[in-house]
Amino acid sequence: MRIALISDIHANLEALQIVLADIDRRIDTSKGDQIWNLGDIIGYGPNPVECADLVAKRCRWSLLGNHDYGVLYEPTNFNAVAERAAHWTREQFEAESARDQAGAVKRWEFLGKLRVRVSEGPFLCVHGTPRRPINEYLFPEDAESSPGKMADIFKRIKSSGAYFCLVGHTHVPGVFTEDGDFYFSKEMTNQTWEFKMAAIPGSATNGSDAAEAPEGPRPERLIINPGSVGQPRDLDPRASYAILDVEETRDERGQVQIKPRSVQFFRLDYDIAKTRTKISVVAEEISARNAISRDETGCLEKLVNMASEPALPWLDRHIAELEAAVTREKKGSPMAVAIQDRVDACRGLRTEVAARDGMTTKELVRMLLEKDSQFRQELERYSWLGNRLAEGR
Repeated sequence: MRIALISDIHANLEALQIVLADIDRRIDTSKGDQIWNLGDIIGYGPNPVECADLVAKRCRWSLLGNHDYGVLYEPTNFNAVAERAAHWTREQFEAESARDQAGAVKRWEFLGKLRVRVSEGPFLCVHGTPRRPINEYLFPEDAESSPGKMADIFKRIKSSGAYFCLVGHTHVPGVFTEDGDFYFSKEMTNQTWEFKMAAIPGSATNGSDAAEAPEGPRPERLIINPGSVGQPRDLDPRASYAILDVEETRDERGQVQIKPRSVQFFRLDYDIAKTRTKISVVAEEISARNAISRDETGCLEKLVNMASEPALPWLDRHIAELEAAVTREKKGSPMAVAIQDRVDACRGLRTEVAARDGMTTKELVRMLLEKDSQFRQELERYSWLGNRLAEGR
């Protein structure tokens, strides 16, 4: 059986299509071969909807990557570029939901069921590491510079019953060995790693745990990263993926024996210019939106000079809008908690506004700017909020 390993597509449709076409030339899923996805279908790239649909259709299963998590839930600990990309990606899914509700239901169900870890026979599969399956990076230099980290990770692989861990996340194709080495795929003969091991009794690639051989030689434990389909980070811009060649036999007792024979890495050219152009269009869209919504120098002046209207009905509309926003967020998520805090603050403010008959929005803003230094600082930094206030939203 042959198993294609893909990871870190990052919404790069051109790269994904090329990789899947190459996989179709090398394996036959109609005869039991499989495609496994190790996470980060989306994030950064320009075609999140199309890539999600392709992966849902073609892969036996898919893991939840940190960018998948950031789009579905909240982009915590992301840099500014990644965070903006996550919010833009979420908007693309929401817009597609409005156009095709039936397709959207299937898509959201697929994304909502992305798995944190998968055990397949002797393989433990995570996006990051067994310690932190979604977020922890395992860099090539860790093999030499972080022996404690590597020892703990290999210990967790062993305790899971697995011999091999399949990971993504760092976008660098290669193999970690338990004795403290990392081998880049480009350093291997024919970009292929040959497994040096005996067969593993009592395991199969059907989700069951691997079992230790009761006697005889033990296989070497390895961590394998197939690299990134859509965003390689090893100074080679070509798309990367790998294929596992696995022998599956039965002994005289009918016990399944699994013997991974090799893993071969592949690099493919694709239309990088086309993807780059798409990304530039998205970047310009996000930049233009930020320019409109963020006016660092004119925010407070706009607020002070805003047109007046009765403050109480305006505040009620604002509370209703925030409450609606809470329902769109995942219950208990950081964003939901933050919005609910603002709802509670506005409700408390409403009591004071209601007690001051005839108060206007202009007077309300002046009061807030004078009494709440934190509010003023937030307005100065995030003037989109000031613009919303000035527009009566």
